[in-house]
Amino acid sequence: MKIGLDFPERYYPRSFLSLLLLAFALVATPLIVAFYNAAVYVEQLAGHSQTAVSQAAQASRGSRLLVEQTTALERVVRQYLILGDEELLNDYNGLRTNFKANTSELSLQPLDELQLRELNKTIDKEQELYEQLLRKPATKVAKTALAEGYGVLSDRAREVLRTSNALIDREVESMRRTGQRAQRTLWLQLAATIPLGILLAVGVTLLIARPVRQLDQAIRRLGAGEFDGDIRVGGPADLKYLGGRLEWLRQRMIDLEQGKRLFLRHVSHELKTPLTALREGSELLAEETTGPLSPG
Repeated sequence: MKIGLDFPERYYPRSFLSLLLLAFALVATPLIVAFYNAAVYVEQLAGHSQTAVSQAAQASRGSRLLVEQTTALERVVRQYLILGDEELLNDYNGLRTNFKANTSELSLQPLDELQLRELNKTIDKEQELYEQLLRKPATKVAKTALAEGYGVLSDRAREVLRTSNALIDREVESMRRTGQRAQRTLWLQLAATIPLGILLAVGVTLLIARPVRQLDQAIRRLGAGEFDGDIRVGGPADLKYLGGRLEWLRQRMIDLEQGKRLFLRHVSHELKTPLTALREGSELLAEETTGPLSPG
């Protein structure tokens, strides 16, 4: 009786416990990979969202402050053109310092091309108007043109704010698309992980069940008295050891069977000789070869 080996021995671990641990590890690996990818996508999305929101918030805050500063500059210039008070120029220079600091900080932000162009137009327009203001226009037409120029400056600052708000909307849309891509990717990974996990589970089940089935077949054949053929059980070392003990049991049962047959032949031989003598003697007596039989 030979229980064949259907799986290469080198692929089996040394013990059945190791085989079980390996089986659990193989089945859990696709799930671990899926969870890891999900965590990576979530982390990337969170990092991108945090950066985008922070940059957009800074740009929006700076743009609102720019609108307030240009409005304050326009108000001071109009007051100066009406009143002619030189102290108002000092107030203007203080406001202009804050304006330039704010525009410098805004220019360092990762602005898109449109927003950066509008910001540069605002800065150039303020510089142009400031140079006109330093020349102290005297005519009514020049003063009106300068006041209207500061009105245009305020409009440009509002355009910068509008582009900043549009940038926030674009970042929100970009995060939404990134979230959708991450969701599709995770669904695809899940769709691939489930059948892969099932295939691994089936393969591992067969891997575990094969040596157990070999042991069961060996025990059944021994129980049925089929002692022909060697017993060989594959798999981990401890299951192979059990297969070796069953092979030893098969040899012992063969030896016992041979001893039983030898004993029966010996007993048969020992009983056959006296029985034959008794049979021949009874036949001689029945034939009265030795003379007539007495009643005794």
